[in-house]
Amino acid sequence: MLLAFAEDLARRGQTEHLILFTDRADLYLRNGYSAVEPAMVTWLAIDERASHSMQRRDFSGTFMAKALCDKPFPRGEIDLLGYLF
Repeated sequence: MLLAFAEDLARRGQTEHLILFTDRADLYLRNGYSAVEPAMVTWLAIDERASHSMQRRDFSGTFMAKALCDKPFPRGEIDLLGYLF
């Protein structure tokens, strides 16, 4: 129910894709998500409420996406344009 609620909110906001990090891929695969691989992710590292560096890591195996439109999730580098969570 929580996934359906989040998806409904995203659709109303005209969001093209939902993304998430997981250690339970089976749950999300059953709900229309696909693994994104490779998943090289860049994000802004923050510590004690201060930005301190850009981080980059391969999240293959834990990064998933679900299309809410007719476009597949783009392949290539993923820049979160901010903090990881």
